[in-house]
Amino acid sequence: MKSTLVLGISTARDNIKQIQPLLESARDFDQIIICHQSFEEKAATEAALFAIAPFLERYLDRMTLIRQAGKGLARSRNAILKACPEDVWLVPTDDDILLHPKAASSILTAIKATQNAGVIAFKAYSDPEGNVLYKNTYKEHTFRHTRFSIRSISSIEIIVNVLLARQKHVVWDERFGLGAKFGGGLENVFLQNVYDADLSIYYWPALLCYHPAESSGAIFDERKAYIRGAVAVRTLGTLFALFLAIVTTLRHRNRIRKHTKSFSYFRSFLRGGLDFLRTKNS
Repeated sequence: MKSTLVLGISTARDNIKQIQPLLESARDFDQIIICHQSFEEKAATEAALFAIAPFLERYLDRMTLIRQAGKGLARSRNAILKACPEDVWLVPTDDDILLHPKAASSILTAIKATQNAGVIAFKAYSDPEGNVLYKNTYKEHTFRHTRFSIRSISSIEIIVNVLLARQKHVVWDERFGLGAKFGGGLENVFLQNVYDADLSIYYWPALLCYHPAESSGAIFDERKAYIRGAVAVRTLGTLFALFLAIVTTLRHRNRIRKHTKSFSYFRSFLRGGLDFLRTKNS
């Protein structure tokens, strides 16, 4: 039986105007769910969205449009997950990517080869021709991720088994990610939820999508330290987070000094962890 593939697109404001290339690249997907956030107190009307993105009408036969007030990438992801049919595979993504021409066939192959996986992670590339990989650390063989290796997975690389996620009550933590109190670490926390639910997470060495390369992982300022501290406590626990704060500050002290003082970085890391604990206990 052929697996059903659902593309879930999170977008906001006028960014919905730029998703036509992404929709075109998803012609081999069975369904498309778009969650549009207004960043306002009221959700944008459907008529307003069709007015600024008239191309959406071409996809009405396999498209679901969710309109949300406010903001928050995790909220968007969870709304898409909730709107999915029961037994499908969800490809959660953003409005600035393109799917690889063979993405659907690669996904179907990976699903058959990794029985009962909760999440499968793929490769991405950072130029439109597919000649440059998004990371230089991709393996050329499939493997099952561990508690620690999942930290290397990026949000644009994953697909989710919706049936298993629902059975295990796995969702995105709405305290993390863009638009939330802790404005990052969304996928780290989500994948930790998957792992803690005893669902397997596999890597499959095939290209999934194109996304321009980002360098946020190389930034070591106080804001990043704050987010990393919260993520570390959430995913690894308080003691290991403290150990990580010390190791990270020492190991990357030269990079940190390009943005701030080492002590300021370390203090912000701890403050992020403590603020998460307060949020958790409030």
